[in-house]
Order: sequence, then structure tokens, then C-alpha cells
Amino acid sequence: MELVAAAGLRHNLKTAMNEKVPVRVYVRGAGDLTGRVGGIGEECILLAELAGRSASDALVRIDAITAVELRVRAE
Repeated sequence: MELVAAAGLRHNLKTAMNEKVPVRVYVRGAGDLTGRVGGIGEECILLAELAGRSASDALVRIDAITAVELRVRAE
């Protein structure tokens, strides 16, 4: 997985979804959530399999996401 700055947030989230890469999204005024992108709509993403939250998913407004973090290299 490689982040592509010129492609924008939606493209990078879609790539993470297709490659099933866990992501951490930082949400304006609400901290961060970690999970897998389960879907991308016009206004929101579905963040599935939330870390530390049993059987929970979240809908996150795309315009509220301030940053996305994901593993791009093996340690």
C-alpha cells in the first residue's frame, strides 16, 4: 500500500479498502478510530471492525477526517 498525496483522501481510502489494510482516521473534534474501511459513500465512510470495540462499526463523515494513518512498510 502506498499513499498518494496528489490522489486525495477518497482515493487513498478506497485503496486501503481494496487491499484490506487497517487504517486509523483522525476525526476533527473526536479523536481517532482504527479499523478497516468497509465502504465509501458520498459523505461518509464505513469504518468496520473497530479496534478495541467488540462488534462495532462507525460511520465517519469524510469532511471531518483530518488525517489518515496506515502501515505502508513492514518493520
